[in-house]
Amino acid sequence: ATSGRVGGRASEANAAMSTSPLRVAVRIRPTQPHDGKNSDTVVAPLGDGRLAVRHGDVAKDFSFDTVFGPEVGQHEVYTKCALPLVEAVLDARNACIFAFGSTGSGKTFSMLGSEGGRQRSSQDGILPRVAAELFRRLEQSKALAQHASGVQGCAAYQVRASFIEVYRESAFDLLGGPVSSSRDPAQACTLREDRDGRVFAEGACEESVRSVAQLLKVVARGAAARATAACMHTPPDLTRCSSCRWSAGGMTCGTQTRPVSSRRSPDSH
Repeated sequence: ATSGRVGGRASEANAAMSTSPLRVAVRIRPTQPHDGKNSDTVVAPLGDGRLAVRHGDVAKDFSFDTVFGPEVGQHEVYTKCALPLVEAVLDARNACIFAFGSTGSGKTFSMLGSEGGRQRSSQDGILPRVAAELFRRLEQSKALAQHASGVQGCAAYQVRASFIEVYRESAFDLLGGPVSSSRDPAQACTLREDRDGRVFAEGACEESVRSVAQLLKVVARGAAARATAACMHTPPDLTRCSSCRWSAGGMTCGTQTRPVSSRRSPDSH
């Protein structure tokens, strides 16, 4: 199962999200061939945010905010877990969604989808769907502002993307160039907090993106840098240890409007 830890506050459209700054959803993936036919562990949804885990003769029930069964598609996961966070970002709040799970549990599929989310299909994951909705809403706001003012160029927005890896409590930039295979802490970015409460990796590259395709290219480049450095890790057991290496992609969204006078004086230029 993959659990998405969701932080942020939602809009009035989803009151449930506003009751808690942190919500946890569990997604149970379908059985795969590599699971084996004789597995003693069974995970099943019980409804109302509960699931049962049975291993042999031992059974335990757990409760979460949301439990998605193996039949649930990408769209429903996005709608319930991620769409409220898009609303939060557009309302000038910070938001985060975090996928946690063992290797092969479905984290990449849930977050990116098939083919890295580049197919623009029903199998697209959370990231390409979030980006598509964010760009759509920003373009819509820009058009409305320009229509209200009657002036082109009075509104603009910018979205910047970053991609870092957290390894043994140090943050490394995956977009700024080759990543050291030794993950030397001296090359790590310092984590800081600005006046608005935004936590950022100082010195990490932030690239301007204007479309879903551009964002996914940035993600693919960062993932490639991460994989290349991971292959050079020693000893080999650390290479396969998903608990000591985390990747985090971030998007920073900013909008700007310029006031336009309804009447121009003769001296205006």
